[in-house]
Amino acid sequence: MVQVAGGNLLAPEVPDLVREVNAHDARDPDVTARAMHLEVERFTGRLASRAPPLPQGLVHLCHYLYHAAEVKFGVLAAANSVVMMLVSRVITPIVLREAQRQGPDTGFSKKISELS
Repeated sequence: MVQVAGGNLLAPEVPDLVREVNAHDARDPDVTARAMHLEVERFTGRLASRAPPLPQGLVHLCHYLYHAAEVKFGVLAAANSVVMMLVSRVITPIVLREAQRQGPDTGFSKKISELS
């Protein structure tokens, strides 16, 4: 799905997320965890209000998965299955690819690994 969209599926949201997460001071784990939580909230808020919306193929896939899971497991499990599919198959690969692009010599920072 990411390749179909030319790798720009979540641009500019993902580069902003990677940059903001890497900018936080990692000395205090509690502060880092709160900062990451805040950045993820901002990221999801930007995704929800973005124009243009996500590609129709991805939207249809999410609807199909939701309805299939809802019949067997209920509403909460259906919502969780859609979120997990988006995170594991769409968002995480894009975040990791962007992190490599922003810092090819250093590899992934510990913060990006925790984020993904």
